[in-house]
Amino acid sequence: MSEAEKVEVTVQAEVNPTEDPDKVQVAVQRVLGPFPLEKTKIADRTYLRGTAEGFEQLSAFQELLKKERIRDAARRVLLRGIAGDTVTFFLNKQVAYAGHVSFCQP
Repeated sequence: MSEAEKVEVTVQAEVNPTEDPDKVQVAVQRVLGPFPLEKTKIADRTYLRGTAEGFEQLSAFQELLKKERIRDAARRVLLRGIAGDTVTFFLNKQVAYAGHVSFCQP
């Protein structure tokens, strides 16, 4: 695999004080599939963070976008989130917990 074909997928989900970290993890995994996450604290905030390599890490997300018939809308959001060689986007955690995709603002 060439350098251009490599992809690193990084997930960071803030866990608010009123949220159950296990439910936030379920929300992430319902959208991205089995994704390795670790609980970390930065200052006074708690996050679930994980990194994985390979396009296959995005296959569950791709299938969900296809199933929900929102690929065109997702493409627009993802293109707006490009900065250099990074794509950043935000998802609604409550909707993700239900197994759906809803893009939102930070």
